[in-house]
Amino acid sequence: AAYAVERWNWNTPFLQSTHDRSWFYAAGNKVVKSTDWGSTLVPISPDLSYADEEKIKISTETTGGITPDATGAETYATITALDESPLASGKLYAGTDDGRVWMTENDGDDWSELTDKFGGVPEGTYVTRVKASNHDSNRVYVTFDGHRTNDFTPYVYVSDDNGNSFQSIVPTCHPVPWTSSTWSKKTRSTRICSSWVLMWARMCRPTEGGHGSGS
Repeated sequence: AAYAVERWNWNTPFLQSTHDRSWFYAAGNKVVKSTDWGSTLVPISPDLSYADEEKIKISTETTGGITPDATGAETYATITALDESPLASGKLYAGTDDGRVWMTENDGDDWSELTDKFGGVPEGTYVTRVKASNHDSNRVYVTFDGHRTNDFTPYVYVSDDNGNSFQSIVPTCHPVPWTSSTWSKKTRSTRICSSWVLMWARMCRPTEGGHGSGS
């Protein structure tokens, strides 16, 4: 049941499956799934965060100053990004507020951690978005945002080999933290990124790697 999830983020990620509209996914510190339009939710993952006990205690019990925060806005050690591949049923990606990234290809029976595959991203950096490609089942995009720790470096990554490796595809013209990266559903040569302050689109000429070169 959903009560097995101990922590939910203020921006809890959730989605309705493209493969079966009665399936519903959401995530707290665990990923949960419903197969009955959301009436019941069953955990399909372990705790995917680092579950730092000290930070959890501070964020859930003592934050707020004079009175504890009652909104849950500061809850830590949670999943902040979740997506399903539109091309492969049961293939899910998840990212956490403490910098972990995960993938399952069998609807949660097994989870593979991808966290150490992002060269240059400081440990513990908030995962803002994971986005499975609409055109290639082996491709996924991941963005991180470090502004909470005074790191304004942009982090945008893509994998073309089913999560085995990732490369940075940061737009060089705007050195700000990017919160999202995706490709157009209709045009595989259009990449769209967004940040706290702007949205950026780039028309690319597809290359062998699939990311394209700027036009």
